[in-house]
Amino acid sequence: MAIFFTHIMTANGLIADPEGQHFPTLEDACAATEVSARHLVADAIRNGENRVTLEFQIEDKFGVRLAILPVDAKITGGNCIPTK
Repeated sequence: MAIFFTHIMTANGLIADPEGQHFPTLEDACAATEVSARHLVADAIRNGENRVTLEFQIEDKFGVRLAILPVDAKITGGNCIPTK
């Protein structure tokens, strides 16, 4: 298994992953990153945020960027619309 480091770029700067995680393949690392992205967006919605802009950067142990996952979620609405 290889080790992958998933850093998160936010509007406030980079949150570095100092430990990394072991995955059999880059595809497995990407799948885990997608799950994490969904959780972060859900947390933002629960906390009342109306926009989440992040970029996940997956690197190998040498610091070579292997993949990115851009996330740009805009939460709109918030007004109840009666159906009757």
